Amino acid sequence: PQSLAAPPGERRWTAAAAAVARLRILRGLTRERLGHLPLALADYEAAIACDPTAGVALIHRARCCVKMNRYDSVAADVAAALPLVADKAGAYTLLGKAQFAVGDDAGAFHAFSAAIEEGDRGA
Repeated sequence: PQSLAAPPGERRWTAAAAAVARLRILRGLTRERLGHLPLALADYEAAIACDPTAGVALIHRARCCVKMNRYDSVAADVAAALPLVADKAGAYTLLGKAQFAVGDDAGAFHAFSAAIEEGDRGA
């Protein structure tokens, strides 16, 4: 039977890509803190390109988009991040803020309710 494991070279590439993604996230956080939101967004997008399973990068990109009043991709980023991140309450809160900002009161209500339920599970 053929092995399902990735070849050693591919595994190293995956580990290297994940490491680069983490560095991009850190640089993005620094740029965001300095107020350079477009550059931070570019770093988060580069991190996601390096490692599409980097849920934290998806959340940071969504948060950065909210700060920039660009709400079009927030719901998709949060939905993609939910299975990948531990802080589901924070992800739902971010989604609720974005939905509230665009006037989707019902969506915001459901997102904030989900955040409360996740918070209650963790308490």
